[in-house]
Amino acid sequence: MIQLWMAQGFIESNEDLEKAGDRYVSYLLRRSFLEVEEVDDYTNEVKMFKMHDLMHDLASKVAGDECKMINLNEGGIGRGTRHVSFAFQPSSLQNMTTRLEATNLRTFLTWTNMRTYGQEVSPIECEGIFTKIGRCRTLALANADFCIPSSLGSRLKHLRFLDVSRNLSIQKLARFNHGFAELAYP
Repeated sequence: MIQLWMAQGFIESNEDLEKAGDRYVSYLLRRSFLEVEEVDDYTNEVKMFKMHDLMHDLASKVAGDECKMINLNEGGIGRGTRHVSFAFQPSSLQNMTTRLEATNLRTFLTWTNMRTYGQEVSPIECEGIFTKIGRCRTLALANADFCIPSSLGSRLKHLRFLDVSRNLSIQKLARFNHGFAELAYP
């Protein structure tokens, strides 16, 4: 989460940004804006936070259309949306390029609770999506089997954070690693 904040430029500090981010998280925990959801049994590190329901509702209201957590089966991504997250289901991504209207998208996050073995997003759909998110700073495709084109680095020139962990469609990150001039938080 802190790396996502850093990639978007949300943390301002003269010192180490990770430490400043840790202080922000501690502050939000003390104020009950965030709650610890899951802790690693071995390292005792927090793996997941959750936002209190009331805080989430308030934040969603304040953010309006700029930040959206959506179900792709129920609609698209409007022009004014800058930050979007959605549950990854390959079937819901069919024809996504027609539903992706945002022209200034900065954050594109997929999330899933399970592996989607053998359910790769089609190369044509991937190509269309990556063409439309050229100003993206944060791209998280963990557990989502997207075909990543070798030209991704030259297309996403502003990308600062990339998460393609547990993506079976990627064989080698090095083959498309060139061109990421701004990538700072892999």
